[in-house]
Amino acid sequence: MGISPGLSGPSRWLALALVGCFVGSAPLPAQEVQCTAVNGTLLTRAGGGWRHVKAGDSVAAGTTLVSLFEADLKSQGVAIKLLGDIGQFGPLSVLDAAVRILDADKDDAALALERGVVVLTNTKDQGAAKVLLKMRGEDVHITLKTPGAKVGIELHGRHPGGLTNILKDDPTTFVFFLVGKGEAVAVTKAHTYTLMAPPGPALIRWDSVTRQAEVAALETFPEELVRNDKEKQQFAKICAAAAAFNGKNPTAVAASMVKSDDALERLVGVTALGAVDDVPHLLAALGDPHHKDVREQAVLVLRAWMGRSSGQLKPLRVSMLKQQYPLAQMKMTMHLLFGFDEQERDRPVIYELLLHLLDHKSVAVRELAHWHLVRLAPAGRDIAFDAGAADEDRQKAAERWRKLIPAGELPPRLKSLKKPQS
Repeated sequence: MGISPGLSGPSRWLALALVGCFVGSAPLPAQEVQCTAVNGTLLTRAGGGWRHVKAGDSVAAGTTLVSLFEADLKSQGVAIKLLGDIGQFGPLSVLDAAVRILDADKDDAALALERGVVVLTNTKDQGAAKVLLKMRGEDVHITLKTPGAKVGIELHGRHPGGLTNILKDDPTTFVFFLVGKGEAVAVTKAHTYTLMAPPGPALIRWDSVTRQAEVAALETFPEELVRNDKEKQQFAKICAAAAAFNGKNPTAVAASMVKSDDALERLVGVTALGAVDDVPHLLAALGDPHHKDVREQAVLVLRAWMGRSSGQLKPLRVSMLKQQYPLAQMKMTMHLLFGFDEQERDRPVIYELLLHLLDHKSVAVRELAHWHLVRLAPAGRDIAFDAGAADEDRQKAAERWRKLIPAGELPPRLKSLKKPQS
Protein backbone atom coordinates (compact mmCIF):
# COMPACT_ATOMS: atom_id res chain seq x y z
CA MET A 1 0.00 0.00 0.00
CA GLY A 2 3.05 2.25 0.11
CA ILE A 3 3.97 5.16 -2.08
CA SER A 4 7.06 5.07 -4.21
CA PRO A 5 9.82 7.31 -2.79
CA GLY A 6 9.90 9.15 -6.08
CA LEU A 7 6.19 9.89 -5.81
CA SER A 8 5.83 10.91 -2.17
CA GLY A 9 2.76 13.01 -1.52
CA PRO A 10 -0.02 12.27 -4.01
CA SER A 11 -2.34 9.37 -3.30
CA ARG A 12 -2.29 6.12 -5.20
CA TRP A 13 -5.57 7.10 -6.85
CA LEU A 14 -3.92 9.95 -8.70
CA ALA A 15 -1.29 7.61 -10.06
CA LEU A 16 -3.72 4.78 -10.76
CA ALA A 17 -6.01 7.02 -12.76
CA LEU A 18 -3.14 8.02 -15.01
CA VAL A 19 -2.30 4.45 -15.95
CA GLY A 20 -5.61 3.78 -17.72
CA CYS A 21 -6.38 4.57 -21.33
CA PHE A 22 -9.14 6.83 -22.62
CA VAL A 23 -11.54 5.51 -25.20
CA GLY A 24 -12.65 8.24 -27.56
CA SER A 25 -16.26 9.08 -28.45
CA ALA A 26 -18.24 11.33 -30.76
CA PRO A 27 -17.31 15.04 -30.53
CA LEU A 28 -19.53 17.45 -28.64
CA PRO A 29 -20.69 20.91 -29.65
CA ALA A 30 -18.28 23.59 -28.45
CA GLN A 31 -18.58 24.50 -24.74
CA GLU A 32 -20.90 21.60 -23.86
CA VAL A 33 -20.00 19.22 -21.04
CA GLN A 34 -21.64 15.83 -20.83
CA CYS A 35 -21.55 12.99 -18.32
CA THR A 36 -20.48 9.81 -20.12
CA ALA A 37 -20.26 7.25 -17.29
CA VAL A 38 -20.91 6.92 -13.55
CA ASN A 39 -19.42 4.17 -11.40
CA GLY A 40 -21.22 4.67 -8.11
CA THR A 41 -23.15 7.93 -7.94
CA LEU A 42 -22.71 11.49 -9.20
CA LEU A 43 -24.57 14.25 -7.37
CA THR A 44 -25.36 17.92 -7.76
CA ARG A 45 -27.38 20.24 -5.52
CA ALA A 46 -30.89 21.07 -6.65
CA GLY A 47 -33.72 22.84 -4.82
CA GLY A 48 -32.19 22.50 -1.39
CA GLY A 49 -31.51 18.80 -1.91
CA TRP A 50 -29.51 16.59 -4.26
CA ARG A 51 -30.07 15.47 -7.84
CA HIS A 52 -28.42 12.46 -9.43
CA VAL A 53 -26.50 13.01 -12.67
CA LYS A 54 -26.61 10.09 -15.10
CA ALA A 55 -24.62 9.06 -18.15
CA GLY A 56 -25.87 11.09 -21.10
CA ASP A 57 -26.85 14.13 -19.03
CA SER A 58 -25.54 17.54 -20.08
CA VAL A 59 -23.90 19.60 -17.34
CA ALA A 60 -24.37 23.37 -17.42
CA ALA A 61 -21.71 25.89 -16.43
CA GLY A 62 -22.01 26.76 -12.74
CA THR A 63 -22.93 23.19 -11.75
CA THR A 64 -21.01 21.60 -8.89
CA LEU A 65 -20.59 17.84 -9.18
CA VAL A 66 -19.77 15.48 -6.30
CA SER A 67 -18.53 12.02 -7.22
CA LEU A 68 -18.81 8.85 -5.13
CA PHE A 69 -16.58 7.37 -6.41
CA GLU A 70 -15.86 7.51 -10.17
CA ALA A 71 -17.41 9.56 -12.96
CA ASP A 72 -16.45 10.48 -16.52
CA LEU A 73 -17.29 13.71 -18.32
CA LYS A 74 -16.36 15.04 -21.73
CA SER A 75 -16.12 18.44 -23.29
CA GLN A 76 -14.90 19.45 -26.72
CA GLY A 77 -11.50 17.75 -26.87
CA VAL A 78 -11.03 16.94 -23.15
CA ALA A 79 -12.04 13.96 -21.04
CA ILE A 80 -12.57 14.70 -17.33
CA LYS A 81 -12.47 11.87 -14.81
CA LEU A 82 -13.46 12.36 -11.15
CA LEU A 83 -12.07 9.85 -8.66
CA GLY A 84 -12.62 9.22 -4.97
CA ASP A 85 -12.24 6.49 -2.39
CA ILE A 86 -13.04 5.69 1.24
CA GLY A 87 -9.62 6.87 2.41
CA GLN A 88 -7.64 3.68 2.02
CA PHE A 89 -4.93 5.06 -0.27
CA GLY A 90 -2.29 7.74 0.11
CA PRO A 91 -0.83 9.83 2.90
CA LEU A 92 -3.64 12.37 2.52
CA SER A 93 -6.66 10.19 2.06
CA VAL A 94 -8.88 10.68 -0.99
CA LEU A 95 -12.61 10.68 -0.26
CA ASP A 96 -15.25 12.20 -2.54
CA ALA A 97 -14.22 14.34 -5.52
CA ALA A 98 -15.94 17.63 -6.32
CA VAL A 99 -15.63 20.08 -9.23
CA ARG A 100 -17.59 23.08 -10.44
CA ILE A 101 -18.04 23.33 -14.21
CA LEU A 102 -17.17 26.76 -15.59
CA ASP A 103 -17.80 28.58 -18.86
CA ALA A 104 -14.89 27.47 -21.03
CA ASP A 105 -14.82 30.64 -23.16
CA LYS A 106 -11.71 30.19 -25.35
CA ASP A 107 -10.55 26.98 -23.63
CA ASP A 108 -11.60 23.43 -24.43
CA ALA A 109 -12.71 22.91 -20.82
CA ALA A 110 -12.86 24.95 -17.62
CA LEU A 111 -13.52 23.82 -14.09
CA ALA A 112 -12.83 24.61 -10.45
CA LEU A 113 -11.42 21.71 -8.44
CA GLU A 114 -12.82 21.81 -4.92
CA ARG A 115 -11.43 18.52 -3.57
CA GLY A 116 -10.28 15.07 -4.54
CA VAL A 117 -8.80 13.87 -7.82
CA VAL A 118 -9.52 14.95 -11.38
CA VAL A 119 -7.76 13.51 -14.44
CA LEU A 120 -7.68 15.46 -17.71
CA THR A 121 -6.99 13.80 -21.07
CA ASN A 122 -6.57 15.34 -24.54
CA THR A 123 -9.07 13.48 -26.74
CA LYS A 124 -8.52 15.48 -29.93
CA ASP A 125 -7.47 13.78 -33.13
CA GLN A 126 -4.69 16.32 -33.47
CA GLY A 127 -3.30 19.37 -31.71
CA ALA A 128 -3.27 20.61 -28.13
CA ALA A 129 -6.17 20.80 -25.68
CA LYS A 130 -6.44 23.73 -23.26
CA VAL A 131 -8.04 23.66 -19.82
CA LEU A 132 -8.61 26.45 -17.31
CA LEU A 133 -8.36 25.04 -13.79
CA LYS A 134 -9.26 27.14 -10.74
CA MET A 135 -8.09 26.07 -7.28
CA ARG A 136 -8.34 28.07 -4.05
CA GLY A 137 -8.17 31.43 -5.81
CA GLU A 138 -5.43 30.37 -8.22
CA ASP A 139 -5.91 30.14 -12.00
CA VAL A 140 -3.84 27.47 -13.75
CA HIS A 141 -3.88 27.29 -17.54
CA ILE A 142 -3.08 23.73 -18.59
CA THR A 143 -2.10 22.77 -22.12
CA LEU A 144 -2.18 19.06 -22.97
CA LYS A 145 0.17 19.30 -25.89
CA THR A 146 -0.68 16.22 -27.94
CA PRO A 147 -3.59 13.79 -28.35
CA GLY A 148 -3.62 11.30 -25.49
CA ALA A 149 -1.67 13.55 -23.09
CA LYS A 150 -2.93 12.96 -19.57
CA VAL A 151 -2.48 14.85 -16.30
CA GLY A 152 -3.96 14.16 -12.88
CA ILE A 153 -4.54 16.78 -10.20
CA GLU A 154 -5.18 16.03 -6.55
CA LEU A 155 -6.32 18.58 -3.95
CA HIS A 156 -6.65 18.20 -0.18
CA GLY A 157 -7.17 20.61 2.68
CA ARG A 158 -6.19 20.05 6.31
CA HIS A 159 -6.03 22.31 9.33
CA PRO A 160 -2.67 22.58 11.08
CA GLY A 161 -2.83 21.28 14.64
CA GLY A 162 -2.90 23.44 17.74
CA LEU A 163 -5.33 25.64 19.64
CA THR A 164 -4.28 28.84 17.87
CA ASN A 165 -5.22 27.36 14.49
CA ILE A 166 -8.78 26.70 15.67
CA LEU A 167 -9.19 30.46 16.03
CA LYS A 168 -7.57 31.15 12.66
CA ASP A 169 -9.74 28.65 10.76
CA ASP A 170 -7.29 28.71 7.86
CA PRO A 171 -6.71 25.20 6.48
CA THR A 172 -3.68 24.42 4.38
CA THR A 173 -4.34 23.30 0.81
CA PHE A 174 -2.09 20.70 -0.79
CA VAL A 175 -2.05 20.23 -4.58
CA PHE A 176 -0.25 17.66 -6.71
CA PHE A 177 0.04 17.49 -10.50
CA LEU A 178 1.20 14.25 -12.11
CA VAL A 179 1.63 13.64 -15.83
CA GLY A 180 0.93 10.05 -16.79
CA LYS A 181 1.23 10.34 -20.55
CA GLY A 182 2.65 12.81 -23.01
CA GLU A 183 3.58 16.40 -22.20
CA ALA A 184 1.72 19.21 -20.45
CA VAL A 185 2.38 22.86 -19.68
CA ALA A 186 0.93 24.51 -16.57
CA VAL A 187 0.90 28.31 -16.48
CA THR A 188 0.10 30.36 -13.38
CA LYS A 189 0.16 34.12 -12.95
CA ALA A 190 3.85 34.06 -12.11
CA HIS A 191 5.32 30.82 -13.50
CA THR A 192 5.32 28.36 -16.37
CA TYR A 193 5.99 24.65 -15.76
CA THR A 194 6.69 22.15 -18.50
CA LEU A 195 5.94 18.58 -17.43
CA MET A 196 6.25 15.22 -19.14
CA ALA A 197 5.55 11.63 -18.30
CA PRO A 198 8.46 9.63 -16.86
CA PRO A 199 11.30 9.74 -17.51
CA GLY A 200 11.15 13.46 -16.95
CA PRO A 201 9.78 16.22 -14.72
CA ALA A 202 6.41 14.58 -14.13
CA LEU A 203 5.30 15.84 -10.71
CA ILE A 204 4.47 19.21 -9.12
CA ARG A 205 3.84 19.69 -5.40
CA TRP A 206 2.28 22.93 -4.09
CA ASP A 207 0.76 24.12 -0.83
CA SER A 208 -1.03 27.27 0.24
CA VAL A 209 1.47 28.10 3.00
CA THR A 210 4.65 28.40 0.93
CA ARG A 211 2.75 29.08 -2.31
CA GLN A 212 5.82 27.72 -4.07
CA ALA A 213 5.67 24.85 -6.55
CA GLU A 214 8.24 22.07 -6.38
CA VAL A 215 8.89 20.10 -9.58
CA ALA A 216 10.12 16.52 -9.21
CA ALA A 217 11.57 14.28 -11.92
CA LEU A 218 10.57 10.62 -12.07
CA GLU A 219 12.66 8.05 -13.90
CA THR A 220 9.81 5.57 -14.34
CA PHE A 221 6.15 5.33 -13.54
CA PRO A 222 6.14 3.20 -10.37
CA GLU A 223 4.88 -0.32 -11.04
CA GLU A 224 3.54 -0.64 -7.49
CA LEU A 225 1.01 2.10 -8.23
CA VAL A 226 -0.85 -0.06 -10.71
CA ARG A 227 -3.94 -1.62 -9.13
CA ASN A 228 -3.71 -5.34 -8.54
CA ASP A 229 -6.70 -7.65 -8.89
CA LYS A 230 -7.58 -7.44 -5.19
CA GLU A 231 -7.59 -3.63 -5.28
CA LYS A 232 -9.74 -3.63 -8.41
CA GLN A 233 -12.27 -5.89 -6.71
CA GLN A 234 -12.30 -3.68 -3.62
CA PHE A 235 -12.94 -0.53 -5.65
CA ALA A 236 -15.72 -2.28 -7.58
CA LYS A 237 -17.41 -3.13 -4.27
CA ILE A 238 -17.06 0.46 -3.05
CA CYS A 239 -18.66 1.82 -6.21
CA ALA A 240 -21.40 -0.82 -6.11
CA ALA A 241 -22.27 0.25 -2.56
CA ALA A 242 -22.38 3.91 -3.66
CA ALA A 243 -24.75 2.99 -6.51
CA ALA A 244 -27.40 2.41 -3.83
CA PHE A 245 -27.78 6.21 -3.62
CA ASN A 246 -29.05 6.52 -7.20
CA GLY A 247 -32.66 7.64 -7.36
CA LYS A 248 -32.89 8.05 -3.59
CA ASN A 249 -32.25 10.70 -0.96
CA PRO A 250 -28.46 10.35 -0.45
CA THR A 251 -28.59 11.79 3.07
CA ALA A 252 -31.14 9.23 4.23
CA VAL A 253 -29.38 6.34 2.48
CA ALA A 254 -26.00 7.30 3.94
CA ALA A 255 -27.39 7.56 7.47
CA SER A 256 -28.95 4.12 7.07
CA MET A 257 -25.83 2.61 5.50
CA VAL A 258 -23.73 3.62 8.52
CA LYS A 259 -25.78 1.09 10.53
CA SER A 260 -25.27 -1.74 8.02
CA ASP A 261 -24.00 -5.17 9.06
CA ASP A 262 -21.50 -4.93 6.19
CA ALA A 263 -18.27 -3.15 7.16
CA LEU A 264 -17.58 -1.79 3.67
CA GLU A 265 -21.07 -0.33 3.42
CA ARG A 266 -20.59 1.38 6.77
CA LEU A 267 -17.39 3.07 5.53
CA VAL A 268 -19.08 4.16 2.29
CA GLY A 269 -21.97 5.54 4.32
CA VAL A 270 -19.76 7.63 6.59
CA THR A 271 -17.79 8.93 3.59
CA ALA A 272 -21.04 9.90 1.87
CA LEU A 273 -22.19 11.85 4.94
CA GLY A 274 -19.20 14.13 4.45
CA ALA A 275 -19.84 14.41 0.71
CA VAL A 276 -23.42 15.65 1.26
CA ASP A 277 -22.47 17.88 4.23
CA ASP A 278 -24.53 15.95 6.78
CA VAL A 279 -22.59 17.13 9.83
CA PRO A 280 -25.17 16.04 12.45
CA HIS A 281 -25.01 12.41 11.31
CA LEU A 282 -21.22 12.62 11.03
CA LEU A 283 -21.04 13.67 14.68
CA ALA A 284 -23.39 10.82 15.53
CA ALA A 285 -21.07 8.43 13.67
CA LEU A 286 -18.12 9.76 15.70
CA GLY A 287 -19.97 8.69 18.83
CA ASP A 288 -21.32 5.40 17.49
CA PRO A 289 -21.25 3.02 20.48
CA HIS A 290 -21.28 -0.16 18.38
CA HIS A 291 -18.77 0.10 15.52
CA LYS A 292 -15.16 1.19 15.94
CA ASP A 293 -14.69 1.33 12.15
CA VAL A 294 -17.54 3.85 11.91
CA ARG A 295 -15.93 6.09 14.55
CA GLU A 296 -12.49 5.91 12.92
CA GLN A 297 -13.96 6.73 9.51
CA ALA A 298 -15.87 9.64 11.03
CA VAL A 299 -12.58 11.09 12.34
CA LEU A 300 -11.07 10.86 8.86
CA VAL A 301 -14.12 12.33 7.12
CA LEU A 302 -14.64 15.15 9.63
CA ARG A 303 -11.01 16.26 9.41
CA ALA A 304 -11.22 16.29 5.62
CA TRP A 305 -14.59 18.08 5.69
CA MET A 306 -13.23 20.75 8.07
CA GLY A 307 -10.22 21.27 5.80
CA ARG A 308 -12.17 22.05 2.64
CA SER A 309 -12.02 25.79 3.24
CA SER A 310 -12.27 28.43 5.93
CA GLY A 311 -15.80 28.77 7.27
CA GLN A 312 -16.41 25.06 7.82
CA LEU A 313 -16.00 25.33 11.58
CA LYS A 314 -19.10 27.46 12.16
CA PRO A 315 -21.65 24.85 11.00
CA LEU A 316 -19.68 22.22 12.92
CA ARG A 317 -20.02 24.21 16.14
CA VAL A 318 -23.71 24.85 15.42
CA SER A 319 -24.31 21.12 15.01
CA MET A 320 -22.53 20.42 18.29
CA LEU A 321 -24.68 22.99 20.08
CA LYS A 322 -27.86 21.51 18.60
CA GLN A 323 -26.76 18.11 19.88
CA GLN A 324 -26.35 19.73 23.32
CA TYR A 325 -22.61 19.32 23.62
CA PRO A 326 -21.45 20.85 26.92
CA LEU A 327 -19.14 23.79 26.20
CA ALA A 328 -16.08 22.02 27.64
CA GLN A 329 -16.75 18.92 25.56
CA MET A 330 -17.24 21.01 22.42
CA LYS A 331 -13.90 22.76 22.92
CA MET A 332 -12.15 19.48 23.63
CA THR A 333 -13.68 17.78 20.59
CA MET A 334 -12.61 20.65 18.35
CA HIS A 335 -9.06 20.53 19.71
CA LEU A 336 -8.86 16.78 19.19
CA LEU A 337 -10.21 17.04 15.65
CA PHE A 338 -7.53 19.63 14.86
CA GLY A 339 -4.78 17.72 16.61
CA PHE A 340 -1.63 19.10 18.20
CA ASP A 341 1.15 21.34 16.99
CA GLU A 342 4.83 20.50 17.41
CA GLN A 343 5.17 22.29 20.74
CA GLU A 344 2.15 20.49 22.18
CA ARG A 345 3.43 17.10 21.03
CA ASP A 346 6.64 17.78 22.94
CA ARG A 347 4.84 18.25 26.28
CA PRO A 348 4.19 15.28 28.63
CA VAL A 349 1.01 17.00 29.86
CA ILE A 350 -0.60 16.38 26.45
CA TYR A 351 -0.13 12.63 26.87
CA GLU A 352 -1.48 12.80 30.40
CA LEU A 353 -4.54 14.56 28.98
CA LEU A 354 -5.05 11.94 26.27
CA LEU A 355 -4.73 9.11 28.78
CA HIS A 356 -7.21 10.85 31.06
CA LEU A 357 -9.66 11.24 28.15
CA LEU A 358 -9.72 7.48 27.60
CA ASP A 359 -12.13 7.53 30.56
CA HIS A 360 -14.26 10.43 29.30
CA LYS A 361 -18.04 9.99 29.43
CA SER A 362 -18.29 10.73 25.69
CA VAL A 363 -17.61 7.84 23.29
CA ALA A 364 -16.53 10.39 20.66
CA VAL A 365 -13.95 11.99 22.95
CA ARG A 366 -12.60 8.58 23.98
CA GLU A 367 -12.28 7.61 20.32
CA LEU A 368 -10.46 10.81 19.40
CA ALA A 369 -8.07 10.47 22.36
CA HIS A 370 -7.19 6.93 21.31
CA TRP A 371 -6.91 7.99 17.65
CA HIS A 372 -4.15 10.42 18.64
CA LEU A 373 -2.40 8.04 21.02
CA VAL A 374 -1.85 5.33 18.42
CA ARG A 375 -0.33 7.91 16.07
CA LEU A 376 1.80 9.72 18.62
CA ALA A 377 2.88 6.52 20.39
CA PRO A 378 2.99 3.74 17.78
CA ALA A 379 4.37 1.31 20.37
CA GLY A 380 0.85 1.11 21.78
CA ARG A 381 -0.92 0.15 18.55
CA ASP A 382 -1.26 -3.45 19.74
CA ILE A 383 -3.25 -2.35 22.80
CA ALA A 384 -6.84 -3.28 21.96
CA PHE A 385 -8.80 -0.26 23.15
CA ASP A 386 -12.43 0.07 22.06
CA ALA A 387 -14.06 3.39 22.99
CA GLY A 388 -17.49 1.75 22.82
CA ALA A 389 -16.64 -1.26 24.97
CA ALA A 390 -17.77 -1.92 28.54
CA ASP A 391 -16.04 0.00 31.33
CA GLU A 392 -14.11 -3.01 32.59
CA ASP A 393 -12.62 -3.81 29.18
CA ARG A 394 -11.73 -0.18 28.53
CA GLN A 395 -10.04 0.15 31.90
CA LYS A 396 -7.77 -2.82 31.23
CA ALA A 397 -6.62 -1.32 27.94
CA ALA A 398 -6.26 2.17 29.44
CA GLU A 399 -4.05 0.77 32.20
CA ARG A 400 -1.73 -0.74 29.60
CA TRP A 401 -1.50 2.69 27.95
CA ARG A 402 -0.59 4.28 31.30
CA LYS A 403 2.19 1.76 31.80
CA LEU A 404 3.51 2.56 28.33
CA ILE A 405 3.45 6.34 28.97
CA PRO A 406 3.97 7.01 32.70
CA ALA A 407 2.81 10.35 34.08
CA GLY A 408 5.23 13.16 33.33
CA GLU A 409 6.95 11.28 30.50
CA LEU A 410 6.86 11.28 26.73
CA PRO A 411 5.99 8.19 24.67
CA PRO A 412 8.89 5.77 24.03
CA ARG A 413 9.37 6.90 20.44
CA LEU A 414 9.65 10.56 21.39
CA LYS A 415 11.97 9.83 24.31
CA SER A 416 14.34 7.95 22.01
CA LEU A 417 14.39 10.88 19.60
CA LYS A 418 15.46 13.17 22.43
CA LYS A 419 18.44 11.06 23.53
CA PRO A 420 21.79 12.64 22.64
CA GLN A 421 23.45 10.94 19.71
CA SER A 422 26.43 8.76 20.55
